[in-house]
Amino acid sequence: MNRNKVYGFTLIEILAAIAILGIIAINLLYSLSEQNRGTIDIVNKVVSSNYAKDVIDYLKAIDYSDVDSSYNCVEVGGKTSNMKFKDLPPLVDPFERSVEIIEFKDKPLAAGSNQKINYKIIKVGVKFGKGFNSRVTLIGTLMVDKFTE
Repeated sequence: MNRNKVYGFTLIEILAAIAILGIIAINLLYSLSEQNRGTIDIVNKVVSSNYAKDVIDYLKAIDYSDVDSSYNCVEVGGKTSNMKFKDLPPLVDPFERSVEIIEFKDKPLAAGSNQKINYKIIKVGVKFGKGFNSRVTLIGTLMVDKFTE
């Protein structure tokens, strides 16, 4: 019988195990950071949509005749704001909101029709992120005043 057997790991086996575990850990951490980045992007899209929808809802609650180009503006989160939107939640950094109202008067309702229509298009864009990674959420709606003959 051979009683001089040594049980244990050699230095090479330990170093190989550490290298394999290191490669697995690096891949796992990279995967987690990508998932975190994706989650942040989704949250920012939802927040930017809410900022845009707030303006749309606010303007639709105002009388048609009171909504005009004086509401056109660009707001930068944490830096500039439009006093006309003071009742809305304040914009925070890194969001930037642009509002554009375009008015159309006495436009034909349909080709060859004598009926005319007055309407306004409200476009709201909310941008988040800086530089190459910036994204824009655009929301628009239509406000109709009246039909005329």
